[in-house]
Amino acid sequence: VLDLVQLRMSEDPGISKETSAFLRTGTNVDDGMKSSQSMRNIEKIASELGPLYAKYSFCLKYAIKSYIKPEEKHVEEILGLSWNTETDSLIPHLDFFLSSKKRGLYSDSRLSVESMNGAVITQRLVLRIVGQMYDLTGRHFCPLLIAGRLTYGVIVKLRLGWDGICTDDLVNSLVRKFLFELLEVTENLIPMPRAWVPAGYLMRKVFCPTDGGESAYSAHGYIRSELPPTSNQNVVISPDTISSNSGRNCSRLGLARCKVSSLSVPDNEQCSLLLGTRVTMHMLENLPEDPVEKIEVAFISDSQCTCLTINPALSQKERRRHNVRVRTHRNLLKLSTFFEGILVEVYWSPGGHNAADLSS
Repeated sequence: VLDLVQLRMSEDPGISKETSAFLRTGTNVDDGMKSSQSMRNIEKIASELGPLYAKYSFCLKYAIKSYIKPEEKHVEEILGLSWNTETDSLIPHLDFFLSSKKRGLYSDSRLSVESMNGAVITQRLVLRIVGQMYDLTGRHFCPLLIAGRLTYGVIVKLRLGWDGICTDDLVNSLVRKFLFELLEVTENLIPMPRAWVPAGYLMRKVFCPTDGGESAYSAHGYIRSELPPTSNQNVVISPDTISSNSGRNCSRLGLARCKVSSLSVPDNEQCSLLLGTRVTMHMLENLPEDPVEKIEVAFISDSQCTCLTINPALSQKERRRHNVRVRTHRNLLKLSTFFEGILVEVYWSPGGHNAADLSS
């Protein structure tokens, strides 16, 4: 119901087109988030939201701006993520529990070495942990998400039922190994910058490494941005900026996706390229504003066979592979029409240099 109200408010004639676009695409239930290359747009939206919500009998709690440091609270919960407004970074919730909820609350302590050593491994326990791993964009937990799904698939094959105790030593060791990896991640996970493009930088390119393995395939979307030589002296140089002969560049992971698959490795490699085109399209379609200058898109694969499937002159008789290739071609065509035409490139690179190899 609230989403319908937001849609109705976005059509209010008394607001600007920036505020209307924010209400349509930047809100989810009672949360909202917006990025812009102009502080003027942010100020305009923030100034219009309060009177607009009051007009429809709602109350705007607050509007936090990344360039204005709050006096007290520095961490805000939004869209399932923790946003540190002081460092302008995001991290998913890292509270995991082996027990079930009672009256909406967990009665036991968080995941620890002691709780894992005393835990009885069941299908319900594994599913409970996998269900608690939520990552909106996949860029924090992507390798861990695929590990959880594969671990759950292993215990399901034993057909123990929900509460049947697992007595298989190999499966027990796999589940406990996964739990220890999860605990290690909760203790050492580093927050990521909220912005794909640092303030004052120009978006130049989208890199999408893709990879397929024996049991899964994945695609990662990275945003390459550049600090212009003629930039304002007040621009803060991001710590992850790398200086080279081509200038000062910054690459940040924007989106990551992984899928379990029982197909062969060559088929998973081909599917990963299709997934990569979808990841890239999703990123470009959801940019809050068009890039200042024309950008490029590059796909990176460690499979020469997958690169060859892009050639339309090579026939593919197997129907499933043919359909994957057709869908890939269609997505590449759509990508080339974004922002009045962009250059789409495909590179081959050895597996050791492929970032998506970690997830697949």
